[in-house]
Amino acid sequence: MKGVWLLLSVALTSAAQLLFRHGMVSLPDLASIDFLTTLWADPLRAAPVFAGILAYGLSMLFWCLALRTIALSKAYPVLSLSYAIVWVLGMLLPGIAEVFHWGKLLGVTLILGGLALIYWPTPRDPST
Repeated sequence: MKGVWLLLSVALTSAAQLLFRHGMVSLPDLASIDFLTTLWADPLRAAPVFAGILAYGLSMLFWCLALRTIALSKAYPVLSLSYAIVWVLGMLLPGIAEVFHWGKLLGVTLILGGLALIYWPTPRDPST
């Protein structure tokens, strides 16, 4: 059960980032007065951003629950899964428009390889 909180945190962090991207693309520039008038006149256009804020807040709650039972040295690297998730879903979901590049694939592969090394079981020392 302890890993469930951690994975929910990663999933919600990833969802939040995708929602932020989707929402911000459809809104005027933040420095523009049109941004505030758009929020006032058409708050549904900002709904993905607000949903992303909610998802991010929930991810922090689950993160705190995960840290009660998982060592930080084991939990923190798992957050890097969100980089891979966001990149892949960013290419697949409409409105996000991420682009495939071999270098990004290599980076995601290195992240996953690093996680595998961190979680790779080590043999017990027979003298202990």
